Amino acid sequence: MTTAEPVAEPGAVTVAETGSLTRPTAADDEIGRDAESWSRVLRLWHLGFYLLVAITAGALVAERPQELADGDPTTLVALAALGVLVVAYSVVGWQAARQHLTGLGAGGIVYLTILFAVTALVSGLIPLGTMLLFVAVSQVWLLAPSRAVGAGLCVLLTALVTGALLLRLRGTGENLLAVTFQMALSLCFSLFLGMWLWSIIQQGIERVQLLSDLRAAQDELGRTQHEAGTLAERERVAREIHDTLAQGFTSVIMLAQTASAELEAGSTGAVARRLALIESTARDNLAEARALVAASIPPPLHEATLPQALARLTTTFSAETGIETTSSIDEARLDPVAQVVLLRAAQEALSNVRRHARATATSLSLRLAADAVTLTVGDDGVGLGPEPRTGFGLRGMRERVTAYGGTVTVTSSSSPSSPSGTTVVVALPVTDPA
Repeated sequence: MTTAEPVAEPGAVTVAETGSLTRPTAADDEIGRDAESWSRVLRLWHLGFYLLVAITAGALVAERPQELADGDPTTLVALAALGVLVVAYSVVGWQAARQHLTGLGAGGIVYLTILFAVTALVSGLIPLGTMLLFVAVSQVWLLAPSRAVGAGLCVLLTALVTGALLLRLRGTGENLLAVTFQMALSLCFSLFLGMWLWSIIQQGIERVQLLSDLRAAQDELGRTQHEAGTLAERERVAREIHDTLAQGFTSVIMLAQTASAELEAGSTGAVARRLALIESTARDNLAEARALVAASIPPPLHEATLPQALARLTTTFSAETGIETTSSIDEARLDPVAQVVLLRAAQEALSNVRRHARATATSLSLRLAADAVTLTVGDDGVGLGPEPRTGFGLRGMRERVTAYGGTVTVTSSSSPSSPSGTTVVVALPVTDPA
């Protein structure tokens, strides 16, 4: 079976270690492409505006060269109006187009007012003035915050231009009804074209917004995963310290206290043995600390198998505590993570015997079956009592074992008058050592 160990045992990598939060996502790339695409659209839009105005001005000059040479005020006013439109677009129009996502705004209203006035004025002065309708209608739909507003602005623009045309053609013999009908057709076409154009623009806006929301969700998920990884790493380090350094320091304290008592009794030989055990325990703790910093395999498993490490653990425990310890250990080939889980469980169980059980004898066994490996640690101490409390060590053992897919069972006497000790049984599924 495949297991997912949340604590960082050998070969494990946490979210906090990967640095994946800084990697660009597909949504980031898509948003960047959309922003660049919209920037290109606006550049083309600006170019189209200036080009159409230039064509209108050029056509006006080409059609009325004599009037222009004679200083005809109508032609000059039309060219001046075109100049005003160019200035207005350069000052406020292009800014309104760039910021249309936030609404029409004061700049957009000012520009549209100037655009409508210039279009109506030029259309009322010269026949070619109606060419500005192409510019005006397209910019109306670009700046409109909604379909209804865009349609209303188109109707208003058409009405102004129609009125200007009727004033210019009055008394010329032109069929004013036909002109009105042509402008109505022009309005219908502009509404149809504008609705289609507005829909395309809005789809692009919605797509950018969705991608922006996706990026925000990914950032939030990444932050949450980073925090979860950090908490998991802290929990792992806390368990490792509890299972190694804290237990080692407890052994050193107890050995030092025993050595002091033996020194007062004049047992120099026993004191020497205790000091040797203190030195050995301190060295083991130093090795565990280095392994913890390096996040490597625990020192007892560096050059020894799990059965050998457990046998050495029981021997050291018996020498440090004076508690008679027996062991029965089967040879077992297990994957490295399972070995670490079982070794830490044995260390925690014996540490609890040392600190709480007041036992005179303890036993440790490792049994390998076809589908599971079982570690059993028992003692003849006072038991857990009628209201047992689960400390950090036992809770950490359960989390570690459960993450691997195993179980922890603790049985104990509930009557202090007839103690039968405590038994801890850890069962792990057998997996392929590879």
